Amino acid sequence: MVARVSPALRLSVFYATLFGLVGIHLPFWPVWLAGRGLDSFQIGVVTAVGLAVRAVSSPVIGSLADRARDRRTVMVAAAAVALLSVGLFHVAGGFAGIVFATIVLTISHGALGPLIENLAMLLATASGFSYGRVRSLGSVAFILMSAGGGWLVAGRSSEIVLTVVTIWLVLTVIAAFFLPEPPPVPHGAPRGEAMPLLRQPMFRWLLLAVMLIQASHAVFYAFGTLEWRRNGLGDGIIGLLWAVGVAGEVVFFVFAQSVLKRVGPLALLMLAGAGGVVRWTLMSVVTAWPLLLAVQLLHAASFACCHLGMMVVLSRAVPITHSATAQGLCASIAFALGMGAMMAVSGLLYAAYGADAYRWMAVSAALGIAAAAMVRKRWDGGALDLTR
Repeated sequence: MVARVSPALRLSVFYATLFGLVGIHLPFWPVWLAGRGLDSFQIGVVTAVGLAVRAVSSPVIGSLADRARDRRTVMVAAAAVALLSVGLFHVAGGFAGIVFATIVLTISHGALGPLIENLAMLLATASGFSYGRVRSLGSVAFILMSAGGGWLVAGRSSEIVLTVVTIWLVLTVIAAFFLPEPPPVPHGAPRGEAMPLLRQPMFRWLLLAVMLIQASHAVFYAFGTLEWRRNGLGDGIIGLLWAVGVAGEVVFFVFAQSVLKRVGPLALLMLAGAGGVVRWTLMSVVTAWPLLLAVQLLHAASFACCHLGMMVVLSRAVPITHSATAQGLCASIAFALGMGAMMAVSGLLYAAYGADAYRWMAVSAALGIAAAAMVRKRWDGGALDLTR
């Protein structure tokens, strides 16, 4: 029965469970933490611990997935551990218990994102379906859950957040059991080592390009809502602005296959950097919400073009024997470490410059363009020789 369901649909369902959970967790987990008695400093520590742990755990679990005979086993195990970690939150008696549960949740659930991205791109390359369309269902689930989360939380105990997270993790475990088989891996080939990848100059430049472009979102993620409130925008308009940004991403991913027929992956990375330069420059001066709606559509460039470009480069350059490891390194270095460092810097920049802090983010995006140009210089478009 399950075999009759297309691999693309099974991947889409898993994406929906994964990002649907993020849609409730990202905006409303601080509400639950505050409800458990944590102060602002402690909430910041919990957030920082999550980023730090992910930076270490993602490449390790990616390497385990490459070494496993069937990487789906690693994904099912990670989803199950994530569900168990939520049980720890139910019984956590204080700050220390919450930090411990956060570490377990981050190691397990944090690994699922890079692993599903890797599996989806491998199957899309092998089978010819659209990776972007498969992934877009996850973005739709994020929008629905983040929008519906406000309604769920309003007038209810903050414990409703933990209840919803638990339900979504149950769905994630179920979806993991029905993931499609990955393409076959050559027998006898070395698998899962990080150093052969990190020795490649092209791969190092790719990590830097993605890190600079994605980290340029730090001021927006950390202070975008606060700045809009300072300018007098209501929460309803602010919610609409966030939704429009993700909606632009969804539309881009739906048409990603057509885009790739016209634009190469390295050009997408450069376009992402250019989109970031324009977006953050405008964010420093635009305050009227109708104009901000148009600016928010640039999320399709600054985020989605960067992500798709990175995924396609990885699929073409990295052999399947090291693909999950490469994805884990990107999640660790380009996302967790890069974004974590820029988040810390963004607080200082916003305190010193206010909305003009966005101009520094435009500089980061511009440097990302330069790093992407170095990838083009170092890569011939084929698979890397990891024996050198």
